[in-house]
Amino acid sequence: MNAQALALPHGRPKEACEARQHSTTPRSRAIGIRAGFERTEDDNARYTSNMTNTNGAPPRSSSLPASTNADVHALLSALSDPSVSLERAETLMAAWDGRELEALPTAFAWLHDAVAEDEIHAVTRLLLRWRDTDAGRVLPRVLRAMVGEAEVGDLNKIAAAGLLAVFGEPLHDADLAAYVQDPGAVKKAALRRVLDPRQGRLAIVNTIDHLAEREAEDLLPLIDDLAALGEPMGARLLAPLAHHVDPEIAVSAVAALDQLAAWRAGPAIAAVATNHPDEGVRTQAALTARRLDAARPSATAARPPLDGLAIRHARWEDGRSVLLISAPNHDQSGVRELITLHLAPGEIIAESAVLERVAQASIDEVESTLTEAGARIEDAPIDVATELLERATAHTLRAPSSASSMGWLAWRELVSPMV
Repeated sequence: MNAQALALPHGRPKEACEARQHSTTPRSRAIGIRAGFERTEDDNARYTSNMTNTNGAPPRSSSLPASTNADVHALLSALSDPSVSLERAETLMAAWDGRELEALPTAFAWLHDAVAEDEIHAVTRLLLRWRDTDAGRVLPRVLRAMVGEAEVGDLNKIAAAGLLAVFGEPLHDADLAAYVQDPGAVKKAALRRVLDPRQGRLAIVNTIDHLAEREAEDLLPLIDDLAALGEPMGARLLAPLAHHVDPEIAVSAVAALDQLAAWRAGPAIAAVATNHPDEGVRTQAALTARRLDAARPSATAARPPLDGLAIRHARWEDGRSVLLISAPNHDQSGVRELITLHLAPGEIIAESAVLERVAQASIDEVESTLTEAGARIEDAPIDVATELLERATAHTLRAPSSASSMGWLAWRELVSPMV
């Protein structure tokens, strides 16, 4: 499993992560990741030209006006506060829209030097927001050089590698491991980051989608790593893996959930215990389901669905249907995360898709297309949709040819989240 892909601060389609593979060449500290060009009085075009000069170094943050440095520091300090709401964070970051190049040297210096994980997460979120701006086009060169600096901390390098993956220039795991003091920390930090709900739902949803294409030799070590991590939040990946059509993978994931006493995975494991095509998996899952139920604290309510969750159900008379499950994107920018599930007659999930940053107008367009194709579309109350999805999960598990993919299992992250 690609470590920096797991470390993504927010999910991206796998095409972006697999677009190009590069090796990394260490940079001399004499070049200096932040040494290079002073900020001039020219416009942003000249500034961008400086940022993309051949030595790959951005202007020094010390060359910026003190007010700019102070304002960016204040922004990143606020974003580092774990109590800040997503809405508040979005408002703070939006204030710098159009001024990304002005803020970039200070933000990059923060990524380079930060020690606390919350600070690294904050600046990563901000830089990720800038991926489609002039600042985002400059960043890959300096991020790649930063990874090669001996003085940069491991977590900072992991964050830089995650950003490079988002920007379509991922590092090989071996390249990244060569530049960190503790290669094992790369794996642990990557897992913790993708499991952290602050990363947004799509980080984990995309990871689940990508796991469907991995071979057993990738998935079995990942299951061992999640168990060794010792955090019940690992159930966010282990529960989907427990549905895998390969009995070895499914049993390993169920055993890891048992080891972690991840009781919130109970409903998912119950479905495996009843419906998995392999008898050995069903037996192990049934035992684990009972133990997880016993581990559940008394009077513990289920997690509520995500705020702003919308479920639309398109149906045809021949038994086919499509579920459109969407929720606001984690950065509260007005766009949505969308999972589409195509159900064949018999409520078997035949096809699924996970899309990020989808405008509501685009979802409306999809609905219009479905209506033109003869579907009747209506809102699906969450309880009704959940019952349908549980039935579809059961039917799909019983049909191994359909269950070979796991992307469809991401529906739980939006409809019945574990965190």
